[in-house]
Amino acid sequence: MIAISAAARRQTMPPSTVPNTPVPQRPPRPAATLVVVRDAAVGVEVLLLRRAERGDHNSGAWVFPGGIVDAADREARTHCGGERFSVDDCGGHGIL
Repeated sequence: MIAISAAARRQTMPPSTVPNTPVPQRPPRPAATLVVVRDAAVGVEVLLLRRAERGDHNSGAWVFPGGIVDAADREARTHCGGERFSVDDCGGHGIL
């Protein structure tokens, strides 16, 4: 059996699991979640996605689609006619 000192354990543990260690605060990030629901012959259907298996605590979980807002999200208007139909970014997201 190998003995590991408490100091050595603290160096190898993530901050959220080290006793009496404050978790660093991060500013909020722009993000969004979509809840897509529709009527179907069998009742209400809800769109869910399954997370990839990566070995973490969220692997394989069923989730609503969404996540961090990406800079490419601003390009939605190009898929909705863009300037040709005078659609701005907000209008483009509404059409999608």
